Amino acid sequence: GTYYTPSTSVKCTLGDAPLFSQLRPVAINAVDFEDSISCGMCIEVTGSSDGSGSDPFPTFVGYTVDICPECPKGDIDLQQSNGDGRWSIEWKAVECPTNLPVDYYYQGSNDYYAKIQIRNH
Repeated sequence: GTYYTPSTSVKCTLGDAPLFSQLRPVAINAVDFEDSISCGMCIEVTGSSDGSGSDPFPTFVGYTVDICPECPKGDIDLQQSNGDGRWSIEWKAVECPTNLPVDYYYQGSNDYYAKIQIRNH
């Protein structure tokens, strides 16, 4: 895993879902991004002390908010402005930690589709 500077220009349009304010955003490699299917997916990330830099991290749950086009398959970028280095990591998809009710977020529509997000599931 590597670190990148947060930006307002991300590939996943997740809006202001309350769940995501409690989790760390991550960018996932293009292969695992799967043309945006992984947007909003919660992942458990475990870092090791193998890597460069001075700031390894503890295990945490994050969510996919963006694509990391230059990352090889299996890699992620941690959206953290104060991070440093490259670290050996393992990650896996996990159930999002929520006890909030299922919510439907209407994002817009036209004559050909309705764009609705199902949240907190």
